Amino acid sequence: MGVSLASRNATPESIDLTVLILTRNEEARIAACIESAMAAVERAKRTGLLRGVEYLLVDSASTDRTVEIASRYPVDVIRLDPSWPLSAGAGSYAGLLVARGARTAIVNGDMIIEERWFVEALPRLQGDVAAVTGIAKEDISGRSPIERLVVRYSYAPLSEGAIPPDVASHPRGYSTGTMLLRTAEVKAAGSIHPFLRAAEDYDLRYRLVRAGWRVLDLPVVQGTHFWAEPDGLLELLHYFRTILRNSIGLGQMARVHLRRDMWLAKAASRPCFGGRALLNGLVALGMTILASLHVIGTLVSLPVLPVALGADVAIAVSTVLRAKRGRMSPGDGLFADLLYPLAFTTVRTLGFLRGFVARPRSPEDYPRPSVRIDAA
Repeated sequence: MGVSLASRNATPESIDLTVLILTRNEEARIAACIESAMAAVERAKRTGLLRGVEYLLVDSASTDRTVEIASRYPVDVIRLDPSWPLSAGAGSYAGLLVARGARTAIVNGDMIIEERWFVEALPRLQGDVAAVTGIAKEDISGRSPIERLVVRYSYAPLSEGAIPPDVASHPRGYSTGTMLLRTAEVKAAGSIHPFLRAAEDYDLRYRLVRAGWRVLDLPVVQGTHFWAEPDGLLELLHYFRTILRNSIGLGQMARVHLRRDMWLAKAASRPCFGGRALLNGLVALGMTILASLHVIGTLVSLPVLPVALGADVAIAVSTVLRAKRGRMSPGDGLFADLLYPLAFTTVRTLGFLRGFVARPRSPEDYPRPSVRIDAA
C-alpha cells in the first residue's frame, strides 16, 4: 500500500540517518548490500553514534527481482517509472525528497558496505563539513586487458592522510566511494540534479564547496564495489559505456552552470580536458600516427622514419616496465600505450560535447508528484 510524500515530509527527531540505496537490476547483490548496510548501522548504534535509522531504496525500473528481494527487509521502496529519465542522480534526487534523516548515506546497490564505515565517517560530518566520502575497494579479476588497466590506474583523491596499505596493495584496485551527506545542507544547495546522466556527485560536491562547505575524502574503506556480475568479466564495451555516460554528465554539468557560475562550468570540464586526460590522448594519437607512417613507409619501400622507430622503442620499453611492475602482462603493451588512451580521450571528449550541447532541464521538471513509496 503506497504512502504519499506529504505524509512523510515531517522529520522525526529520532531519525539520525537515512540509508539511501540506489538500484537497477541488482538482484544478485541487493540482499548482501542491504544486510551489510544494516550491520554497519548496528555497529554505529552500539557506539552511540546513531539512534533511529530509516532505509530507503530507490529503484530505476528494474526488470529483475531487485524490488521483490528488497521488500523482504524493513526498507521503503520508491519505484521510478520506466518512462522517466533514469540515472543515479534521478534516484538520489527522488530519495532526498523524502529522506527524514539528519544525514543521508548514499549507497549503490552493487556495493557491500564495510562494517566500520559509519563509525569512522559519521564523527567527521560536523562543523563546516557537509559531506564525506571514503574509498571503495573494487572487485575486478584482472583477467582481461581492460580490467588490468582499471586496476593499474586505481585512484582515490584524499583530503588528508594516505591510502591505507591494505588498500594500496589490494590486487583488484580501488576508487572513490559514495557520499555521506548532511541532508538539510544538501537540500539548501539545490539537492542532486536528477537530469545529469552521471557525475551528479561531482556536481553536488562543487556546489557545496562553492556555498562555503567542505567535502572530505577520507582514507577510510567504505566497502567493496563490483563492476560485473558474480563470476563475470568487465567487458570493454561496458567500461567505455560507463566512461561515455560519466562524460555526458560532466558536459551537462558544464552547460547547466555556464551562465550562472563559470567556476562550476570549468570544474566540470577539468576531468575531460585538464591534467593528463587530454595529454595522454594526444600523445597516443601522435604515436599512432608515427607508427602508421612507419608501416606505410615499410609497405612502399621508403626509408624507415627514425621518429617512428623511436615510438616503437618507447612502446616496447613501456611494455617491459609495466610487466615488471606486475599489474600488466607483456601482451597489453599496444593496448595500454596506444589504443586505450586514444579511445579513452576520444570517448571522454565526444561524451562531454554531447552532454554540453543538450538543452539543460531544471530539477523542478522532474515528475516528483508521481513518486510513490511502498511501505515494507
